[in-house]
Amino acid sequence: MPDPDTARIAEARSPISFAGLPLSTVSYVLLFLATLDAWITDHLLRTDFGREVNPLMNWLHESGGRLTFVFAKFALTALCLLWMNRRAPPRYARMAVIAAFAIYVPVTLLNLFATSTLPT
Repeated sequence: MPDPDTARIAEARSPISFAGLPLSTVSYVLLFLATLDAWITDHLLRTDFGREVNPLMNWLHESGGRLTFVFAKFALTALCLLWMNRRAPPRYARMAVIAAFAIYVPVTLLNLFATSTLPT
């Protein structure tokens, strides 16, 4: 019978992948989606067609402006992904990636749909 500690150590040392891609590649995709979401949200906010549901990000957009808003969203996401790539155990990193995709894909698609229905 294999030793459970040995299996846990082997899992911790193995490279993390998601859907056959290394975690670093998946992180770039998530960073792109977060930045795209920020730019589209900014566009929707400037046209008074949408709103930011995160109160902190809404305050940042109102007080700091569009570049501060987009940069802050990019930087916060990048820091979380960096931590995840360097420190998170493989099991938790995979769960975090699933949660991030479950959030960013529908939100980005919804934002794209909302942008396409803007009156001209």
